[in-house]
Amino acid sequence: MVRFKLRMNPRTTIATISAIYAMACSHNMDEKPFGRLDLSRDCKIYFLRTEGEPSDFNKRTGDFFLNDPVQISELKEGWRLASEHAPTACGFEYLVYMVQDGSPVGEMSINGPCGYIVTNNGWFDFDKRLYDEIDEARIQHIDERTADSLHIALSALFGP
Repeated sequence: MVRFKLRMNPRTTIATISAIYAMACSHNMDEKPFGRLDLSRDCKIYFLRTEGEPSDFNKRTGDFFLNDPVQISELKEGWRLASEHAPTACGFEYLVYMVQDGSPVGEMSINGPCGYIVTNNGWFDFDKRLYDEIDEARIQHIDERTADSLHIALSALFGP
């Protein structure tokens, strides 16, 4: 058996450790999931239930959308996410579609019970307390039949 010794000078060692640290820390980026919405335009955020395990919030509110600019502004500023290190296979309780002037802006999938969210930028931790920032008095409820139609229409609008 042949053994090799890896010899590195201190500068190379520090550069290598720094690069590894930077890659590891890049997964800890923050995400503002509603950050792309322009509040000067007509914005809607649809929360449509899926077959995943529902949180208490989901059981209480069901399918809904938000179009109140003040509420959307509060979510835009208040929802901050940190990267998830180990995605799990729990499914999702909500598919969330962000629409601005009838055009797609972004989408995400939330699993409150398992504590994660998937946005266009990756997997992130999700704290169910973020739901507390949604003023239930500003929710526009959607009946099940309309929600089913919206799932189809929004899926088509956002593409595969």
